[in-house]
Amino acid sequence: MNSSALVLHVDDDPSILALVARKLETHGVKVVSTTDPTDAIKKILVTGARVVLLDIDMPKKDGLTLLREIKKLDAGIQVIMCTGMVSINTVLCATALGAETCIFKPIVNLNEITDAVDRAFEKIDRWWIALKDWIDRKKATDDAAQAVRVESQLLSDIPSVFGCYRYESPSDFSNLCPTLQQECR
Repeated sequence: MNSSALVLHVDDDPSILALVARKLETHGVKVVSTTDPTDAIKKILVTGARVVLLDIDMPKKDGLTLLREIKKLDAGIQVIMCTGMVSINTVLCATALGAETCIFKPIVNLNEITDAVDRAFEKIDRWWIALKDWIDRKKATDDAAQAVRVESQLLSDIPSVFGCYRYESPSDFSNLCPTLQQECR
């Protein structure tokens, strides 16, 4: 697990927050917890959390509304829904809004959470690798394009440097100035 791994956990049940925090912290993940879903966006902005564990059924603001807000803020944040509202409609709605997965309460096996968090961080790592590869390819393409521009400029400057006709290609001696033609024969 990445040593900078941090998860924001939003749940209105303090006992669930404490239980999950203990499990994740022994797994090497730092956890920031809140029982107030209206504080979640602020906590994401302050902590830079890239993974959020989110309850669905909460007072003040439901988890699906908060999921929409999180994805609007940053679609790259990985959200794992934790809910006691077991229904196919809930799962479909959450995944359609961008949740990575749904874990159902009561949580019998806490390894489900650590596995889901691991997968979320692995996905983030894959995105960073893909982004770095794209930047490297773009830079190489830009460098190649710049080299072609420099080469074209140098080739177009040959007549002014030698005071002769435009040099088009290495095999085209007909455009070389008379002095250079003599030296090349």
